[in-house]
Amino acid sequence: MTAPAASPAIGAPNGALFFPLLLLATAVTFVLFPLASHVFPETASLTELTVWVMFVGSGGHVAASFFFYTDREIREKLLFPQRGRFFLVPVAIVLGSALFFSFTGPVVAAWGITAYWVWQTHHYSRQNHGILAFASRAGGVPVTKLERLALTLCGVAGVIGMTTFVTPIAETGLLAWGWYLHTVGLGVYAAAWVCYGLSLLQRAPALDMRSLMLLVLMLFFGPLFLFSDPLSAVFTYAIAHGLQYLVFMGFVVSGRRALAGFGVLAAFVLLGGGLLYAFMRPEGQRGISPEPFFGAYLGIVMWHFLLDAGVWRLSDPFQRSYMARHFDFLR
Repeated sequence: MTAPAASPAIGAPNGALFFPLLLLATAVTFVLFPLASHVFPETASLTELTVWVMFVGSGGHVAASFFFYTDREIREKLLFPQRGRFFLVPVAIVLGSALFFSFTGPVVAAWGITAYWVWQTHHYSRQNHGILAFASRAGGVPVTKLERLALTLCGVAGVIGMTTFVTPIAETGLLAWGWYLHTVGLGVYAAAWVCYGLSLLQRAPALDMRSLMLLVLMLFFGPLFLFSDPLSAVFTYAIAHGLQYLVFMGFVVSGRRALAGFGVLAAFVLLGGGLLYAFMRPEGQRGISPEPFFGAYLGIVMWHFLLDAGVWRLSDPFQRSYMARHFDFLR
């Protein structure tokens, strides 16, 4: 993963700052949300802070990804040459999702929401793999097959476990199987830890940032199997994912015009996040909203999935070169 010599760094901070910020972003929700739910549930200031963190880490981080459409280099070398993938297909998904939730019945809509959450949880898992790849690159240590398998199994456990918390499970007819699904998810999560343990035997553990990041990623879906309320069990890691993503985006906009870049990024987070919040009816996260705005909201988030999968695909030369100029440890 080497950037061309003709692409000099543009002043981006290195991993000595990046990885601690990722850890901090993760710790925010892993500490705040259980405290707000179980220790100080009636503390107004803590509740208000939780709401703001959820706003930034949910709709705010989704809107932040659209910053790439304002980047001339990304537009001309990646987005425009693949107009179908980055323009036509996403718009079709947004319109199709709006129509889907406008005209389908409760059962079909419930399965649609469930499919959306499966994709979203997979999206979280892919970012975890990306973080491990970044940490491995920074440490000069390749990812092993056992480590990759462990994170993959964590993602599978997350997909299975979340169905009992944030999907309209009653309408899908899976409610009677909820306990069994959760147990299967826990079993898969345990298998992930077995693979992790074997990876430690394969490679002697070291007290370094890479090892710490891998441990945190292994714990990422752990709240699913510790808590019984959606805020602590699901949104702890879901919002942590969003805050981590904002750390990534902060490094993308850093450079020669960092002040302007951060201003544009902040506008996307606040204005775009506010627009997404307006589209989303709160009860739609667990129940079913027949309104097209909720469908459009889900469609925009899925647009974010597609956009990220392309922009952060570092196996492609252009993306690898672009990101190496913002994350100097990738060089």
